[in-house]
Amino acid sequence: MTDDEEFPLDVGFLDLGLTSLRLSEVKLSLERRLGREISTAALFGHPTAGQLIDHLCA
Repeated sequence: MTDDEEFPLDVGFLDLGLTSLRLSEVKLSLERRLGREISTAALFGHPTAGQLIDHLCA
C-alpha cells in the first residue's frame, strides 16, 4: 500500500496478507504510537482494523 491509499477497515489482517510476524510488528508500532499496551489476544480477537479500532476506543 502507498501513503495515498486508504487502509480497508473491514478486511481481515490475514486476508490483507499480513503474517503473524508482521502483525506482531504492527502491534509494537501501535503500542508505541498510542502509548499503551495491546494484548495479542485483542489483536487476533479483532481481526480487522475497524474491529480493533472499536475495541481500543471502548
